[in-house]
Amino acid sequence: MLNSSLEYFQSGFVSITPTAANVTTDGEVTFKIPFSAAPSVQLTVVTSTPHQVGVSVHGVTKTGFIIKLNRPDTYATYVHWIAIPVTQ
Repeated sequence: MLNSSLEYFQSGFVSITPTAANVTTDGEVTFKIPFSAAPSVQLTVVTSTPHQVGVSVHGVTKTGFIIKLNRPDTYATYVHWIAIPVTQ
């Protein structure tokens, strides 16, 4: 999708495997094409136990961001993301 600044959104997914139960584990995302400014990033976690999984975005820059995941076990978890250019 094109916005007024001629930048496109980017999207993808990562698989994060917690290092231990109830320990926050990071997943790093690098954009294929850097944005001109830090974009807005939304996350969706794929899990059968959404009430037990915490996920958040941290440190968004023009080139990427960190996903923080916490869950009560060590199952690999897919997190889908979309980054949208911010226009003002």
